[in-house]
Amino acid sequence: MAITIPLLCFGILFLIFYADPLRSNLVPPCWRGAFLSAAVIWGIFLIAITECLSPFSLLTFKGVVISWILVAAVSVSIYFKISYRPFPAGQGVSGLSSFDKLSIIFILFVIATVGLIAVLAPPNTWDSMTYHMSRVFHWVQNQSVGHYPTHIEKQLHYSPGAEFIITHFQVLSGSDRFANLVQWFSMVGSIIGVSLVAERLGADKRGQIFAAVICATIPMGILQGSSTQNDYVASFWTVSFAYYALLAIQREMSQRVSIVAGGALGLALLSKGTAYFFCIPLLVWMTLRGFKNYRKKILFSVLTILLVSIGLNLGYFWRNNDLYGNIYVAINYANHNMTAPLFISNVLRNIVLHFSTPLAIVNDTAYALTQYAHQFLGVALNDERITLLDDFNRPIEFYIPFALHEDSAANFVHSILIIACVMMVPILHFRKKTECRMGYMTVLICGFLMLCFYVPWMPWNHRYHLPFFVLFSPLIAVSISDIRQRANNNLIIPVTAILILYALPWLALNSSKRLIGEGNIFEVTRRQMYYTNNPKIKDSYSGAIEFIISKEFRDIGLVIGGDTWEYPMIQQLAEKSKTPMTIRHVNVQGASSKKYTVFPFDDFSPDAILVCEGGDQEKIIYNDIPYSRGWSSDYADVFVRM
Repeated sequence: MAITIPLLCFGILFLIFYADPLRSNLVPPCWRGAFLSAAVIWGIFLIAITECLSPFSLLTFKGVVISWILVAAVSVSIYFKISYRPFPAGQGVSGLSSFDKLSIIFILFVIATVGLIAVLAPPNTWDSMTYHMSRVFHWVQNQSVGHYPTHIEKQLHYSPGAEFIITHFQVLSGSDRFANLVQWFSMVGSIIGVSLVAERLGADKRGQIFAAVICATIPMGILQGSSTQNDYVASFWTVSFAYYALLAIQREMSQRVSIVAGGALGLALLSKGTAYFFCIPLLVWMTLRGFKNYRKKILFSVLTILLVSIGLNLGYFWRNNDLYGNIYVAINYANHNMTAPLFISNVLRNIVLHFSTPLAIVNDTAYALTQYAHQFLGVALNDERITLLDDFNRPIEFYIPFALHEDSAANFVHSILIIACVMMVPILHFRKKTECRMGYMTVLICGFLMLCFYVPWMPWNHRYHLPFFVLFSPLIAVSISDIRQRANNNLIIPVTAILILYALPWLALNSSKRLIGEGNIFEVTRRQMYYTNNPKIKDSYSGAIEFIISKEFRDIGLVIGGDTWEYPMIQQLAEKSKTPMTIRHVNVQGASSKKYTVFPFDDFSPDAILVCEGGDQEKIIYNDIPYSRGWSSDYADVFVRM
């Protein structure tokens, strides 16, 4: 029941912003705007609670509950001090056509289906098992989000915003049952957000609903909506910031809008580094247009936005700088060189990633054309300067995978729509003044180009493109709506039908969490589903867990590789143990080994050491204590005190 307290806080904040909206009093109240504003302020509270409790190791059940109760009390007092505004039933539904209502029903169907998968299936993507969920486990155990010794440095220096939210749910519920719902909520928020952005860009009700349909049917979004990746979280905060930037551009800037905009920006940057590529152009655009609308007054608003956003990231920056001497360690993961041909190569390869379909002829044609283009550019298809290197220091071979997986799902139909939109908007701009649309499109294209300039090509770059597709949804909608109005036809209906049919396989056949067919989420146990994406380790991990539990060890050391599946092992160890168990990384050689001098890592003395991918060693020494092999398997070994 404790998990309902932060949800109650969100509900109260929603009522506050509905009763007293950010927008001008001339604009009627909007539940969608209240939803976005409430989510941003709720996120600010969550980050503040996390950062305030962590230095004192108070990120505990009691500490989190008391903090959210205080937030709820303050929110309730504010709500009763402002003028009450009733929430009319059926707001926004009246006057809609049957087609529009059916579109909304389909959106709700997608949301409900993805939500069901999110609740029934556990986290099981590769990154979730190596660092997303592992870092949450250690934070909960340490009662702090402070850095700790770890063999997987990504657990420390990667942006932590999404995992902060998961941590609160984990602390309050005592399980990872609600972990996937963070991305699911972000999917819901993004669908709502793009409809608001579409409204700002001039779409009518049908156009706004159409924008929501486009967003709801993004294949990568459907798959990520039930995972613990962080791309949809970053997308939600980014589309929220885009909405507030448009408010400012369209002369609805105020100090309150600046604060919430700064919150959205800060939360986006704290959630994933790729948010920088889309948020910075939005901020620059807002500033330049602001000089035209507000003159020097815009500087105060921009300063407020920057101060709030930096404030939300200060704890994360400080911890990184303290350990690594760099506030943003991920900046080292970048292209080594960049020339015009290399840049064109990276842009082309990132675009072609989405030209993956079930039809081999389409994929082969796209690959052949890409290969021919590289011959013309005089650039190798797998140039190591702009391509991620594998474990053997070789560039990963370029290919166009078709997958029903949240790491590499292509958005083929949406890519076609974006290309068509890019061609349509300038033409429509000359016929009708659409300066805001042109600016918005330019900002998004700049963001995508910045991503291609900075990030090397990887087979899973599809994930990094999710904010781009989400942000482009309203622009596609308004462009097609404009054609509909000019040509006196309804192009929205066939496009919607195509999108709905196109989305169904990704909705039902998620390869990590199948809804139907063999091995679906109703047939396979939750414990088995942890290993869906890496089944070969299941028996070894299960055997090691049973051995440790049978010996009643309480303190377990970990020696693992930099990309090892840590989470299913430690989660199930803690779950099956009859007594509280402490699990920490030992013999760490990287930068985080400095943390061994800090409490509570300075006096850890494990009963056993669990080694994954550890080779053929027969003995381990930790703190001058020898440990010998007590149990062994292909992928896990347990060493016990000699």
